[in-house]
Amino acid sequence: LLILKASRAWYGTDEMWYEDKILLLQLIYLLPGLVGFVLAFQKMSSHRPVFWALILIVFYFWAMTTVALSILRYMVPVMGIVIMFGSYAILNTLAPLLMKRGLLNPP
Repeated sequence: LLILKASRAWYGTDEMWYEDKILLLQLIYLLPGLVGFVLAFQKMSSHRPVFWALILIVFYFWAMTTVALSILRYMVPVMGIVIMFGSYAILNTLAPLLMKRGLLNPP
């Protein structure tokens, strides 16, 4: 039950409206966010304390949301962090393709 309650923090609503659709929408950027965190953590080893601080902020909000009331609106403050790592994942997958086609200059 704790796993169900913790997972509802990412897609749950007060009245349980449209939760299946919200979950699909959330997966669109939660999965790239997780991949982006792993990629950034591996590639930028000098910035690891910053990554740990950001992930601790996300886990803090997730834990407090799980303890209090597992609904999505309490996770909104950390969605920017998740989206930031998601953009890093997208950039690292698209940049090689764009450079290969000549649409992006290498740094």
